Amino acid sequence: MFLNPLMLAGLGGAMLPIVLHLLSRSRFRTVDWAAMMFLQGADPRQRQSTRLKQILLLLLRMLLVSLLAIALARPLVSESFAAVASGGHLSTVIVVDGSLSTAVVENGKSRAELIRQAAIQVLTSMQKGDEAAVVVAGPAGHSPVWTTDLSRIAEEITSLKPAGRANLAEAMAKASDLLNRPEATNRRLLVISDRQAISWREVDTAFRSAWRSRLSRDSAPTPLMIVPVGGVAADNLAVQGLTILNPPIVRDQPIEFEAKIRNYGAVRRPAVPVALNVGGREVGKGTVDCPPDSTVPIRLTARFYESGLQVVTAAIQPTPGPSIGLSADDSFDLAVDISDATRVLILSGDERPPKLSAESYFATVALQPFAAAGKTGSDPCKVTVVPVDSATSAEVSAAQVVVLANVTALSPAMATIIEQFIYDGGGVMVAPGNLSRPADYNEKLFRDGAGWLPAKLSPPGTDEPTTLGQIDPAHPVLQFLRGRSELPPATVGRWFKLKPLRGDARTIASLANGDVFAAECAVGRGRVMLLSGPIDADWSTIPLTSFYLPFMQSSVRWLAGGGTDRNLLPGAPIVYAWTGGEPRAATMQLPGGRSVPLEQQRQGDRTEIRFAGTDAPGVYRMRLAPAKGKETIVPFVVTSPNEESDLTPLRAADWKSLQRDLNATLVEPTGPSIADILAGSRAGREIWGLLLLGVIACALAETWVAGRWSREE
Repeated sequence: MFLNPLMLAGLGGAMLPIVLHLLSRSRFRTVDWAAMMFLQGADPRQRQSTRLKQILLLLLRMLLVSLLAIALARPLVSESFAAVASGGHLSTVIVVDGSLSTAVVENGKSRAELIRQAAIQVLTSMQKGDEAAVVVAGPAGHSPVWTTDLSRIAEEITSLKPAGRANLAEAMAKASDLLNRPEATNRRLLVISDRQAISWREVDTAFRSAWRSRLSRDSAPTPLMIVPVGGVAADNLAVQGLTILNPPIVRDQPIEFEAKIRNYGAVRRPAVPVALNVGGREVGKGTVDCPPDSTVPIRLTARFYESGLQVVTAAIQPTPGPSIGLSADDSFDLAVDISDATRVLILSGDERPPKLSAESYFATVALQPFAAAGKTGSDPCKVTVVPVDSATSAEVSAAQVVVLANVTALSPAMATIIEQFIYDGGGVMVAPGNLSRPADYNEKLFRDGAGWLPAKLSPPGTDEPTTLGQIDPAHPVLQFLRGRSELPPATVGRWFKLKPLRGDARTIASLANGDVFAAECAVGRGRVMLLSGPIDADWSTIPLTSFYLPFMQSSVRWLAGGGTDRNLLPGAPIVYAWTGGEPRAATMQLPGGRSVPLEQQRQGDRTEIRFAGTDAPGVYRMRLAPAKGKETIVPFVVTSPNEESDLTPLRAADWKSLQRDLNATLVEPTGPSIADILAGSRAGREIWGLLLLGVIACALAETWVAGRWSREE
């Protein structure tokens, strides 16, 4: 086998010495003259000896050219002859499946352990001087490195923890790039994976075609071996999501969560116990029936009696008997913020007496009913009312939700403050009234759809009174209406027409005549809701109905639910910022327990931390330690991909297709040992070094022989 067969064309140069010899002979011509008869003729034996010497010199020169051409073609010899060759050691890349599905335990051993054992067998088959590298098909962040220290490779494989999803196509392409180098002459590629079909999803028709093209371009194709481990069991129960139905979470207030339980098996799982936990303490529980191959939601109600940043976990409770499928996905984490009460700032444009006529009266009663009634109890909100003309930036920054209640017009400075508040994650409710100037709202806040207002305000019309009409039952604000067939009766006498809406705006509810009653949009990290009328009883009887209190509380909950999202997908950066205060010593505790220092970027009085190493799923805890005082722990959750819970294996026909399309060898654990198969697969080594030595030897021999024979003659 030759790695550079085009250079064999140089063998034609071996004829060059013969051509030159014939050309030199053609320059001489025999001329007979009379005196030659008196000269003694040469001995016939001497002429024969001279002819043999010339033939030998020609052969040496032809051999020199031939050896040089063969050396440049880089020939390989079989292993039986490789002992005499120098260099040409084996270069092996091992692709190992590090995905979450390899944590499945079968017959007392996890699939990850079987993968490690197979990889160790591969390393055992290698010899001194061979080099290897490991490519992990799983979470990003692993950088393969060539090394001849096989014990280091074994330690690297042993330390792998199942996490994330495997993309075997990406891993194989990376492995092929590693092997595509001149010094890797005797190459080998192994893929060790469980039988999960989803890991091979990207090895599609396009990838297989590209792989075949790569093989056709390679003069010495790299042998590919696939080693599947583990069984073909596909039954699995998994928690695939956890959401808050009525955010935010307020201390000592009932909070509804929804967890999604997925049954991948073909058997019904009745009365599956599911619990909510915070810091190891159970705060809610329930059971759910899971039909075969289905996803079932379960709603769990909980109360939290301590405020702060926490991690809530929905987990399938263990039951007697063997575990079903993968246990690593039996729980789902959610980072939450439990507050004492939602801080609401009402910027009022009309607080004239009497109290009942004040713009903020009905909203204040709805948001903090216990305080308004003078009774002891836990209110969901803490309301502060400030005339809009005297509001300060500090008051806005201290709130979670700002309500613009019948504000005539915002000053340019306050409009900028409110906009920055929204982009930083705050929520704003805009409720215009009889004092509001639509033209000013449209110019400063809507800005032809480029501002933060969800819709343009048209002046109130003189239409006939109407009522509430259609609602969006799927919107979180209106979740409290689920199960109700009718809306409470309410008369709406005047309203602003909200049109056109921003391109990304969403209608929450409409009036019976089709006009928009409430619309919302997301701006930056915050949220904005626009009502078509005021929050008092000047234009409608809505504040006097049973709809008003839950609507206001739900709206404020939803508006306060923006801000920094501490629940991320793998690879998404963690961003955390605060305003004011001294810089703090910051570290990040990774899911495995290891801590790394964090860099801080400070601009003015704002400090921001960014952390990009979120490849592994799990809980990340940012620790902020001030020079004095108590340490602050901010948890973040990086969720596992749900598709890893699908343990469906590749079918036998799919394995055959892989072998055919990738020109691969399938090594089943039930057959001969991997070490035995690999020991017989060594393709040999290069001998170009020996051939170059032969070229030098021929040149020296030709020079010495030619010089000696010329002196003798």
